[in-house]
Amino acid sequence: MKKSILFYAFLLIISCNLSSSDNNLEGIYTCKYEHEFAKTEDTLLLTRINESGNYFQIVRHSGGIRYMDGKERPKQIITEKWKLEYDNNKKVLTEMKSGKILIWNPDKQLLILGNREYVKK
Repeated sequence: MKKSILFYAFLLIISCNLSSSDNNLEGIYTCKYEHEFAKTEDTLLLTRINESGNYFQIVRHSGGIRYMDGKERPKQIITEKWKLEYDNNKKVLTEMKSGKILIWNPDKQLLILGNREYVKK
C-alpha cells in the first residue's frame, strides 16, 4: 500500500513538473545574426507581469555593429520594452502595441520572431 501511494505521488510530481515547464516562458533568450551591412547580438529578458500568467514583458537589449566602407562602426545599443499577451493554446506571444508575434517552442526552448530564433539560456 505504501509503495502504491509513493508511486502515485511520484507520478503527480513528475506530471506537475512537465506541465509547468511548458509554461515556463520566463527567462533570458539570446540571438546573434550577421549580414553584409551589420552584425547584431540580441538579448530578450522575458518576465511575467500578472498572476494569471498570460501577460508578459520583454526588455530587449540589442547591440549592433554596422559596416561602412569595409570598416566597423562603433557598437550601437538599443533597449526596448514590449508588453505581450500569451495564448497557451497557440503557444504565441503577441506584442500589444505593434503586433509583433513570437512563437514559443517549448520542446526546443526557443522564441521565434520572424526568421530569428532566440535560445533560452
